[in-house]
Order: sequence, then C-alpha cells, then structure tokens
Amino acid sequence: MALIDLTGQRVNKLLVLSRVENVGKQPAWLCECECRRTKTFLGMHLRDKTPMDCGCGSTARRREAQCTHGMRYSREYRSWAGVLFRCTNPKSDSWKWYGGRGITVCERWLSFENFYADMGSCPQGLTIDRKDNDKGYYPDNCRWATMEEQQNNRTNNINVTLGDETKTLKQWAKYFGRSYAVVKARRAKGVTGIDLFAASPRKVYGRTVDFQGEFKTTTQWAAHFGVTYQEMWKRINMRGQAPNGETS
Repeated sequence: MALIDLTGQRVNKLLVLSRVENVGKQPAWLCECECRRTKTFLGMHLRDKTPMDCGCGSTARRREAQCTHGMRYSREYRSWAGVLFRCTNPKSDSWKWYGGRGITVCERWLSFENFYADMGSCPQGLTIDRKDNDKGYYPDNCRWATMEEQQNNRTNNINVTLGDETKTLKQWAKYFGRSYAVVKARRAKGVTGIDLFAASPRKVYGRTVDFQGEFKTTTQWAAHFGVTYQEMWKRINMRGQAPNGETS
C-alpha cells in the first residue's frame, strides 16, 4: 500500500510537519500542536483523527468530564465538598462532630449543582452554617453566615435567659458592654441572671429605685414605663438615666 503523504495536513489541533523514522513497522510523523510543542504520531492514528493535541489538553478534558459546572475552585464548591467529607468520611478530622454523631447530607445535595441552586453564591466572608446544629445539611436548615453568627450557634454555647429573651453569654456580654471573660468568671462563681452583667454585682436583690419620691424595683419600673427589664436595667445601671429615660 502506497504511503499517504500527510505533510501540511491539520488534524484537530495538530499540524503535520514532516515524515520521521518509523515506529516499529508503522510510518510516523512529526506534528506541531497549537501550544507550540512537537510530538511524533503514527500515521494510522492521524488518518483516524484520534489525537486531539499533544496531550496539553488531556488534563483539562478530564477535569471537564468530572466537573461540568466550572466551579471546582469556587468558595461554594469548597464548602459543599467539605460538608460531604466531614459527614461521609470517617477519616475526616471532624468526623466525630458530624457524621460520627449522625449529621447527614440530604440526597438532593449529593449533587453540587443542586446545592448551588438552593444556596446561591456565597457572600464574601461568610461560610455555610446549620441553623439547628442537631440536624443535618438540607436547604431549610442551612444559610451563609458570619463567623460570629456561627460561634453564637455552637452546641456548647452557654445560653442565658433574661426576661423572655435568650442569648448566649457572649451575646449578652456584648449587649451590656461587659467583658466576656469577666462575665464568664462571675458565672463560675455562682452569679446568675442580670447580675452577671452589672457594673458590679448587686448585693441586695430586688432593691428599689427612687424616682420622684416613689420607690419601685427595676421590674416594677419596667412595667410602669412599658419597656423590657433589660432596657430599664440599662437606664438605671449603665446610662445614668432616670426610669423614664431622662438623664438624671
């Protein structure tokens, strides 16, 4: 069979430059790829148009086949992959706090495309957080949250209820403008309730406050002026105000 001269022909991203020494008994040709690299190919492969390039695109093609959404290096993809790893792989350093204690990923979110469709883009500085830390990863239980929001949502947080409102000890300390370390130390000594956040813990509980010749407790003044106990306590103990909110 006569040899077919392939010189000058283009096969996908390859340009055939010249005939070279046979590979075994097979005719071979030197080709130049669009990336400027040269490589030798068998003539029969070139005629079948088998080679796409010199190999420079093979890695990209493998990645494309494995990851069709093009978001492999995005924050959203890393969050999703991290969720799957710590919930499904016992080798994860975080396994005991996630998969090891029954935290699962819903079937819909086993697909990144579904996860992204439900969660949307991750705003700068936020990461994925579960609203209820005793439940798994599924659309209604997850959000993008700040680190502070996540720390306030941890299962080992100390929750304190004042009146009808519950916050973590750290949130209350911030609310009242107190040092968290001081407040935590007071709690360790047995101090409770609003006294945790006082400028100095009150020695007399239920003390009365004089306003315009009338004596009432903080709770009574709060009810009298229609504000929360916390607001009244801040007026009296932090702002130097009278129970009605006016500066003393």
